[in-house]
Amino acid sequence: MLNGAAQQRLFPQLKALILEDPPTMALGMPDPAGAWFPPTNPGIPNDQKLAATVAWLTGHYKHGDLSSRDLGMLSYVNPGTHKVPSIYNNMHQYLHEILYAPPVGGSDILTFGLAPQLHEAYRKACFSSETKALFPEMKITAIAHEETVAFCIAALWEMQADSERYGGESIQFDVIPHTNHFTRSRLQGAGGAPGARWKYPNRASAETTLVE
Repeated sequence: MLNGAAQQRLFPQLKALILEDPPTMALGMPDPAGAWFPPTNPGIPNDQKLAATVAWLTGHYKHGDLSSRDLGMLSYVNPGTHKVPSIYNNMHQYLHEILYAPPVGGSDILTFGLAPQLHEAYRKACFSSETKALFPEMKITAIAHEETVAFCIAALWEMQADSERYGGESIQFDVIPHTNHFTRSRLQGAGGAPGARWKYPNRASAETTLVE
């Protein structure tokens, strides 16, 4: 723990916590009924799980009405055909810069057994009165992508319900239309690789909406 003088200097400067498109497992929440995850699917050969996971994560999903908070409105397995998954849209040549593969079949799987700890960390960060006292200027924003995988939409709804239980003022919720889980994953690299940006920058900035 930092000493008192360090806390006084540092804590007032920490003004934002942004949770961008987290899946349920990252926040220690239960997976939605009907959840489908390529790395744990026994029907996919082990040597093909990484490719299947990348294709699945980078798809654009056609979910139902996101304001309904109805898990039955989510598309769990197959992305929509209205847009090409990001992996097939020039992203493949930068994949080595964007994706570090080992955790997909390793440490990411281990987090499944840490749900209580992850959920407690999320609760303390977002809703604890002690945390708010330490970081009085902190604004918390949860950003979701409209066409992301079902795990992330389910997490959005859980966060909204949690925020309501704590008075409804803890977290600002924003949904970026027409975007998927990998929209902001392009990194600046050698040879003119794309910099980190929205796939649809004008649309994203103009159409960011609050989901009630």
